[in-house]
Amino acid sequence: MHLTGDMLTLILFWCFGLAAMETASDTPCYHNETQVDYRGTVSRTVTGRVCQKWTSQSPNQHEYTSSKYPDAGLGDHNYCRNPGAEHHRVWCYTTDPDVRWENCKVTSPEEACEFTECYHNETQSDYRGILAQTTSGLVCQKWSSQSPHVHTYTPDSYDDDGLGDHNQCRNPGNEHHSAWCFTNDPDVRWEECKVSLPEQGCKYTECYHGEDMHDYRGTIYRTVSGKLCQRWDQQSPHEHGYSPEKFAADGVGSHNYCRNPGKDHHRVWCYTMDVHKRWENCDVSPPKLACGLTECYHDMRHIDYRGTVSVTESGRICQRWDSQLPHSHNYDPEKFSGHGIGEHNYCRNPGYDHHRAWCYTTDPHVTWENCKVPLPEEACVTDNGKQVCNTTLGAQGRSDFSVSSSVERSGVSVTTHLTIISILLNFISLAAILYLVYLIVRRKRQNGLLSEPSYGELQSQGLS
Repeated sequence: MHLTGDMLTLILFWCFGLAAMETASDTPCYHNETQVDYRGTVSRTVTGRVCQKWTSQSPNQHEYTSSKYPDAGLGDHNYCRNPGAEHHRVWCYTTDPDVRWENCKVTSPEEACEFTECYHNETQSDYRGILAQTTSGLVCQKWSSQSPHVHTYTPDSYDDDGLGDHNQCRNPGNEHHSAWCFTNDPDVRWEECKVSLPEQGCKYTECYHGEDMHDYRGTIYRTVSGKLCQRWDQQSPHEHGYSPEKFAADGVGSHNYCRNPGKDHHRVWCYTMDVHKRWENCDVSPPKLACGLTECYHDMRHIDYRGTVSVTESGRICQRWDSQLPHSHNYDPEKFSGHGIGEHNYCRNPGYDHHRAWCYTTDPHVTWENCKVPLPEEACVTDNGKQVCNTTLGAQGRSDFSVSSSVERSGVSVTTHLTIISILLNFISLAAILYLVYLIVRRKRQNGLLSEPSYGELQSQGLS
């Protein structure tokens, strides 16, 4: 078949058009709880296994083809999907012959779709959350829809106000006192929405781990001298180049909280509202206090250990729990959220599977090792300086728990206890001696060795 130049152009345009359409659809954003509408590019399971291509039947044969599930996002790729919504979340067949399939871990819709409950303006004009109900419970109408209510608040007209093909509450044009929406009730045109408070939605935390405090996301807004911080999105009284658009990943935004964007300082700081003082450092709490990290624990298996030891007994550096390299594992921070693991490499004992705190190592040749954490009597100190220790641990044969630490949990000093014990022992000893003397005297009397002399004997001795 002979192809003309126009036909060839048309075919090329059609092919590239399909490729562009497929590329455009590769987005991590989704809305359904089952993640059936996820079209991202995650291609590893929760344990780090590589996914098998959906067009492949090796090593695992299956019936999930694009022809059978045309709207499921399947194709000549190995991205995680949930065709037919037959699972609770996205998943894939693995390239491991011994593991047929596993779930995948994708980012939350708030993060993937750039939705956030965080806002700073009192009118909530910068609210980009997922709330889609009014204060009375009515479901919101999509902003891209003109039914049941016709309106002029289209995504094209308010492209910077968070409108789109969704029904989340917004305040386009900053024309209302708070976020609102048109409703799906034909009798109620619009209503305001009740969104969470900004301090609840912004997920601010005083916790940080970096020595330069680069990861600090707290709400301190005064400098070490007490000066009020200037907002990062403002250029007055001091002009600067740390814009929220440029340093959004560093926690800079429409607020005046202390930050260290670009790691350009040794600690968090801010521009001040004092025209005579351009910037100053901020004073924030130490990470151990801010993050609730403590070397103190009470369980003999270190289950409740929340300290910062990140080196094994042999000196190897621990692997982060949210990492699958160099060792893949099943200890997902979300799955073991109550066990102290997270975006760090501190020693823990998740799942109570070991006898003590441990960690995966960054040495590819050593999967894991135990950690040497401080003894509780060294780490657990009360406000009055007395050591505190769980008495149940000593009863289970731990030789490294001192008796004095266990006794002092009652709030009485060791000296007082020893004094009382000494008095009791002396009393018992004295009573025992007296009782022993009584027994000796009694036995001698019974044997006649201590019988009383008669009256005649006394006269003969001149003692009467």
